[in-house]
Amino acid sequence: MQKNFKGYIFFFLTLAALLGSVFAAGFVFATGQTTSTLRGSGGASARPAIAPMVSTYTVNMRDVPAATTRSLSNPTKIEPWHAGVSSTVYTHRKELAAQNKFAPFDAHPFTATNSFSPHLPSLTSKFQGMSDSPSICPIFGHCRHPDMALATSPNWVLQGVNEAWAVYNTTGTIQTGWPKNYQKFFGVPNPPNNCDTLPYMVDVRAFYDPADGRFWATMLQDEGAYGYNNCPFKALYWIAVSATNNPNGAWHVYSFDMALGTKNPVDFTQFGFDAQAIYFSGNMLDLSGNTF
Repeated sequence: MQKNFKGYIFFFLTLAALLGSVFAAGFVFATGQTTSTLRGSGGASARPAIAPMVSTYTVNMRDVPAATTRSLSNPTKIEPWHAGVSSTVYTHRKELAAQNKFAPFDAHPFTATNSFSPHLPSLTSKFQGMSDSPSICPIFGHCRHPDMALATSPNWVLQGVNEAWAVYNTTGTIQTGWPKNYQKFFGVPNPPNNCDTLPYMVDVRAFYDPADGRFWATMLQDEGAYGYNNCPFKALYWIAVSATNNPNGAWHVYSFDMALGTKNPVDFTQFGFDAQAIYFSGNMLDLSGNTF
């Protein structure tokens, strides 16, 4: 890889966080840079944070069996945010998070137009990807909404939904051994003591780095939020990067603790990178107030 991924991790919940790591050595640490005293006051705010790395290992996708249609779906799950809180309260909290006056903003935001850019490349192919669960569910129904993640390279297309990940070639042919169940893709262990049947993971994200020829995939794991299950509270961010430019092979997997010593659930995680570092962020729900 051209990047050595060395440096610091700066992780800001709600704000974008600068994350650097020494992947080969297997350790990461983070330092926050901004502070806010607004907590539980009805207004969202940014908080400094430390995101320690919990685990690191390699998953060879050729050793992971393909998921069946039955294992892709998990119809008994419900959204943890909706257990114990009304949809009205949840919607209000999301609105407050969207109006965060402490979040950074662009003084000259981009304005979309109805016309296409002349630099937009022409469509070369289109195909049907995964459709997530075979049943159609409302967002707070009995299966997870799919979210959506998509990354492409000159040779491969990586698609993620909340139930599974799949690799296609650029003409839309799914590759042998795919799709993979989301849990097995990241190698996430089952919750302890049979407190739940599967880990609860959502908010899929996928990227391709053309400079290094690597695919990135991320998901958020939340357990025990709002008494959703009897599992110990957990908020982990799972990040995987392909070992080569071929996503069919080995992936290096890392998990980071986002709980920060609290019992605050995490929502709407985001991920990105540039030439110097990796960035990720998330909304932490403040249980002492009606805000993120």
